[in-house]
Order: sequence, then C-alpha cells, then structure tokens
Amino acid sequence: MGKIERCNYLDFLSGLLKNSFLKAETLRKELTDVREYNITIAPRIAIISNSVDFLNKSIESYSGLFEVIPIYIGKLTSQEFYTSYDIKIGGREYKYKIFLKSYAPIDFEKCSWCGECFKVCPENAIDLDLNIDYDLCSLCKKCEQVCEDNAITIDRLESIEFDASFIITDDKEILSDFTTDWVKVYDIDELDKVFERIGEFNVLEIVKHDNDICQYSLKLDYGCKRCIEACEYEAISTDDEGIIVNHLNCVGCGKCISVCPTGAMQNGYLKDDTFIKYFQTLDLPKDISVVLGEEEDLRKFCWVNDINKLENLILLPLEPRYFNTFHYLFLFAIGVSKVFILNERLKENEQIKFCNKLLEFLFKYKEFISILDNYKFNKQSELINPLKNLYKNFSFSTRRKKLAAILQFLYKESNVSNILIKDNILDIFGNVLLDKDKCTLCLACVNHCKIGALVAKEEDFSLNHTPAFCIQCGICEYVCPEDAIEIASGLLLADEFFNMKVLNKDEPMVCPECGKVFGNKKSYDSVVVKLKAAGLFETKGTYLNYCESCRVKKLFEEGADVR
Repeated sequence: MGKIERCNYLDFLSGLLKNSFLKAETLRKELTDVREYNITIAPRIAIISNSVDFLNKSIESYSGLFEVIPIYIGKLTSQEFYTSYDIKIGGREYKYKIFLKSYAPIDFEKCSWCGECFKVCPENAIDLDLNIDYDLCSLCKKCEQVCEDNAITIDRLESIEFDASFIITDDKEILSDFTTDWVKVYDIDELDKVFERIGEFNVLEIVKHDNDICQYSLKLDYGCKRCIEACEYEAISTDDEGIIVNHLNCVGCGKCISVCPTGAMQNGYLKDDTFIKYFQTLDLPKDISVVLGEEEDLRKFCWVNDINKLENLILLPLEPRYFNTFHYLFLFAIGVSKVFILNERLKENEQIKFCNKLLEFLFKYKEFISILDNYKFNKQSELINPLKNLYKNFSFSTRRKKLAAILQFLYKESNVSNILIKDNILDIFGNVLLDKDKCTLCLACVNHCKIGALVAKEEDFSLNHTPAFCIQCGICEYVCPEDAIEIASGLLLADEFFNMKVLNKDEPMVCPECGKVFGNKKSYDSVVVKLKAAGLFETKGTYLNYCESCRVKKLFEEGADVR
C-alpha cells in the first residue's frame, strides 16, 4: 500500500507569511493552558425515597453493583436504611457531602433482643424487627423503662456524614426539593446515565473560569448566568465558590465561552490575550480572507477545493466555536476582509449574526462572516475591507474592555453617530441610569461591578459609569437599597457611550475632632433620616458626625453604650 500524503495548509502561504504563521503557532502552543488527567468516580450512590418498599428493592437490586446509601424520608426506623430527621447536601456532583440527622433510638450493640420493649409499647409502635414507627409513638418512654440493657433512648438522633458520587430518587417531589444549581438529583429512570459516569475517565480541562471578572454574584444568587443557560451538558453550575465547571461533563462545545460577555469563561487552547498576541505575531496583510476550522476540517477544505487557484487566503487552525463578538470584530478591525468558518453547527450562532448586522449597519459591508457548506469555497470578486485606518492596539486587559475599545474604533471609522441600536440578539450593551436624589452613594453597586462599568473615586466622592463596559447583568439595579438605579439596554454609537461619566457626586464628611475624611454627606444624611424615623437618633445618632475612632472615644468618655 502506497504512502498517503496529507494536504498541508501551509502550502497556501508565501515565504514571509509562512514564517510569521509558524511563529504564531509556536506562541499559541506555548501559551496553551489545558490540564489533562484521569479521574475515578466511585460507585457510591445515595438513594433517597419516602417508600420503604422502593428502598428495600433498591438495596436488594443494586448492592452488588455499587455502594448504596439508603435514606428514608419518613418516620419508620430500620436497620436496613437511615431514617432522616434532617438532611443537608453540600459539595457538587461526584463529590457530594450528605449531612444527616437520623432517628437512632436503639443501640443494637447493647440490645439483647429480649423483646420487652415490643411487649410494653401501648401504641404498637415497635414491630417484631424492632423498627419504630414515630407516627404511632407517643414518646411515653415505657420502652426505655423496661430495657435492662439501657439500649433505648427513644428521642435519640444520630449525626452522620456521607460521601456520595450521585443522588437518586423515585419521587418527583424529592427530586424538586433537593435539586439546586449545584446538586443534581437523578430520577430512578435515569439510572443508565449514572452507570455511564461511574469508573475511570480521562479529563481535559479546556474551559477556564475566572470569578474575579464574572458578573454572577454568589452572595445574591443574581446576575449573569449566560454560560449556565448556554450549556446543554449540565457541565456548568454554581456552588459555594461561585460558578464552576464540571470538566468531566464538559464536551468542549465552546458555547459558554462564546456567550460570556466579560471573558470570565476562557478557552485554554487560545485565551483572549493569546488571541491578540497570535495575530500581532501573524501580522496579516490588509484585505486577506481567513478560513477558520479544526485541523481535520482544514484538510477536508484542501481536498475539496483547487488550492492552486485560491489567492489572498489564509487557513488558520483556530476553532471558531469558542469565538465571541470580540474575536470577530477584532479581525475586521485589523483589516481582514472575510472570515470563512468550517463548522456548519455555527449557522445560527448569535455572535456571528450580531457582528454581521453591526458591520452592515456601520459600513454597509455584508456578511463579513460566512459558514461554508460541505467545505466548498466559491471564488468571489476581490473583497476590500472598508476601513481607511487599521486597529493597531494589541494591548489587552479583559475581553469586555477590549471589545469596548474595538467598538469605539469602528464607530469613529464609520459615518454613523448618535444612533441607539436596540440589541435584541445578545443583550449585552446598555446604560445605567441614576436618580441622584435617591442615591446616597452607599456604593453597593460598585462593590458588585467586577468588570468596572461602575467605579468610585475617593478623591471627589463620585460615582462614575462607562456604559461600554456594562454587560446588563442587572446586579447594580437589584442591589441598590434606595431603588435609585435603572438599566437601559441598547448600544449607543456616540462618544458618551465610550467615555467615563459622573453619575453622582457629594461633599466629604470631615471629622470635627481629628479632621479625618470618613464618608460622604449623602450617606450621613440617609442614616440620620432612618434613625430619626425609627426613634433611635437620640441613642444611636450621637457623635455620628465623627469618624469611627473619635466616635468611640467620645462615647467612652460619656460612659455611653458603644454597641
């Protein structure tokens, strides 16, 4: 059998471009941040039910297949299962911690099975197997009194902690009660899914998440959850750390990364900062067209098309399923004339739709991004990127701030101004409107705005807003105690949208004792009003106009209650 020659997409490149491509690819591989490891999922399953028959059948059927932790939601005790008085679940899938308070009235290590408790029970709450039915039991304690072994404490509860990989139930109400963003409870009919997840697996950590710039608030359980909503594989959820990625469930589809407006979700093979450095190194000539796809797709593209007749085209082994609006608009801004994508699953991609519509609106440039069907490339007339100047800023801080800078550049290069575009595709642009009369400058909004759309300046006690950074997460509006904030959606193509503006400003509060600046007058006035309304100003408002240290000192001097 003869040797099979694979088509090399490097054959498309001229000498200079080939050298820069090899440098860019070397850089990309050096900066790849993907962990690979094996993980073992233990066959340890908690089965929760309010049916004794179901639990007993489950124990009989599955004990030989995996470790069963049977938990009964009811009032009947048994040596076969744990009867829950109270149950809490922590951790996450494959690593659950189950904290159980279980009825444990009989110490069977002490019990001699004399049967006196069974005989004396006036409610017949104790059966022949010494199971106790608390629906019948009156807690009369006659069983305790006749027990010579001191084996019975009728109101005794035992605290137990279990590790479990999965949780299963047969009851819809239990399923609903225990399922949360971070706890996955399987219906018994989904047992096949559980079996599929037991064993040893190879894991690739492709998706990276950075809580420092994520606009979901764990404390409030509010904000941006676009990644969770986009994931079809139950690989993204929340726990006590914030948003987390279950890398075992993750298939690397890229949807969470594509929809993330802040850049908190990243592709480990090509992070946003690496993407910028990649194209800075590549240094593409203006009006070149780019074909994006996995290496296997690029090979098929080469086979389907006559590569000798394709000009002014570069094939790049970058996977567009991870691309965001930021990536596509950056390519346009640096002079790329057309992007061809070798992934038919992206035909309905909203990032692509938005970019195409925006560029058509700004420059009357149609379909900057196209999806190729069956790898077939139809030669088009020469494509000219309409930009007179190219974007040359290759610095990077965050995805959102870079997108804002690119949008501002494109807006200034266009003939469009003072136009509000209602973004009904992505809904990631907007403005924060503030009622100055209601705002006390408490800065609760600033504390939750990690992306920097809202910032406070200590030097002049001002609250400032850069609309282009705002992703419309709504946390500021939700958290404002004075109901002073309103979110207005839309992409405003005007200078004011890209520049920081003062929303509110106030005078500083200066301690009359030491001269220290410790707050602002609006906040002080707001506290005074609330204390007076509650009739507490005379007791709690004394020396409120002093800084904390001087206030405590004054109160001690008076012998007052400083609490």
